[in-house]
This record gives sequence, C-alpha cells and structure tokens, in this order.
Amino acid sequence: MRASKGRIFAGIIILFLGVFMLLNYLGFITFRFALIWPLFLLIPGLMFEFGYFLSRKKNPSQLVPGGILTVYGLVFFLEAYYGWAFLSPVWPFLLLGVAFGLFQLYVFGYQDRSLLLPTILLTILGLSNIFQNYYAFNFQLAVPVILILSGLFLIIKRR
Repeated sequence: MRASKGRIFAGIIILFLGVFMLLNYLGFITFRFALIWPLFLLIPGLMFEFGYFLSRKKNPSQLVPGGILTVYGLVFFLEAYYGWAFLSPVWPFLLLGVAFGLFQLYVFGYQDRSLLLPTILLTILGLSNIFQNYYAFNFQLAVPVILILSGLFLIIKRR
C-alpha cells in the first residue's frame, strides 16, 4: 500500500525532530527549547493560513485557528526572544489573535454577520488596552461603556 505524501512529510518531520532532540539530550548539540517553543504555535498557524489560501477547495474554518495560532506564535516568539520583558503590555494582542481569526472567517468564509460582533468587541478591547499600555490613554471608562452599549444592542436588536 502506498503512503500519502502528507504522511511521508509528517514522518520525516517527526523523525528529524526526534533525532534533533536526541542529539541535544546526548550533548552533541546545544539547544535552548525555551527560545523556539512558540514555533509550535506559529508553524501550525501558518500551515492553516497557507492551507486555505493555496488550496483549490477552500475551507474557511481553517482561518480561525490559523489566525489565532499565527498571532499567538508571533507574540510568544518575540516574548521568548526578548526575555519575556514585554508580556504585560503585549497581552492585548492575544485578544487580537482571536479577532483576526474570526474576521478572516467572516471575510473569506461564511459572511455571517454574527461573526462581526465578537470580532469588533475583541478588537476594541485589544486595541484599547494597547493604547492604554503604550500611550497612557485611560480607557477605564470607555471599555465599560462599549460593553454596555454592545449588550444593549444585542438585547434590542431586531431579528
């Protein structure tokens, strides 16, 4: 029985990863896993993204995990590289990761307007916290007002 190209590629990757980890354990190479573990988020995220955009048969549900894992992988990679010095002001990007994934699903997929509300809320919360962290802009009043207005919108929205 013939193995698929995907299985062969996955087997080669897993084999090289195992050999690499064994060589590190035995001391033949020196490797700091703490610096590259975010690649385990970034690479699958990019694979989801490329899988959607390069595929003939489009599956928009790939974009949600693709967007989330790509943004999270980039944030954690930069944090690990710079010694976790920026996580306090960078955490709002984690909200933007989810918003990015949902937005891609809306644009390239289902065009379901119900995806827009969580996308907008997460984007507003993420950006407001970024502005607050980097520009000392006080959003302590803006965020509750936005949440209250969004909640009221959902309650009184006509079907």
